[in-house]
Amino acid sequence: CYAGLGNLLLNTKDTATAKTNLDKALSLASKDAIAVMIVGEAWAFTPEKKFNHKALEVLNKSVQMNAKNATSQIILGDVYALDPDKGGNAITSYEHAVEINPSSAKGFMKIGIIYVRARNYDEAGKAFDRGIAADPNFGPIYREQAEYYSLNRKYTEAAAAYKKYLDLAEETTEDMLTRYAQLHFLSKDYDNTITITNQVLAKDSSNAILKRLIAYAYFEKGKYP
Repeated sequence: CYAGLGNLLLNTKDTATAKTNLDKALSLASKDAIAVMIVGEAWAFTPEKKFNHKALEVLNKSVQMNAKNATSQIILGDVYALDPDKGGNAITSYEHAVEINPSSAKGFMKIGIIYVRARNYDEAGKAFDRGIAADPNFGPIYREQAEYYSLNRKYTEAAAAYKKYLDLAEETTEDMLTRYAQLHFLSKDYDNTITITNQVLAKDSSNAILKRLIAYAYFEKGKYP
């Protein structure tokens, strides 16, 4: 109750009252690692993202109380990942998470994201592969793998990975289909680019990105307006 209220107050920027509630929640949860984790998470993911020091303090306490909680390790890694200079700390936390839970595709995905950010593409690729092997039904990892392939100009592989992401997604948004069409264009698959683009434009003809993309695709096929 206090943690939830504190989180809401942080989102309204009432920091002083939020701190009172979160400190109260922390005092009541002194022996409950999950409850402590929830307080740390509240401090971490506020709109202004300026309470990382407090989040790290509380989340490290949660991890010390129960080092075998993979979720706490992932959230701790997420907070470290907010700081461009703390990528190594983030990877360490994520690695602890996958050691605890080897089927955590989410943990492997986050390791891959940090390696992509560091331009260590070999290790990024290995992390994504390990995550998919651990849980092939975790959709978001295919999205990140697609972007990894795209950065390496492997556009055919990127489009194939993105399709797996779409297949596993609970819903498909216009932005997702726009990115899918872009990857097909980059892979020189102009027929699929046109098919996907027409599907979106049939519902929303105002999508300027796709209107340009379909024109380029027709041009590449030698079909000029």
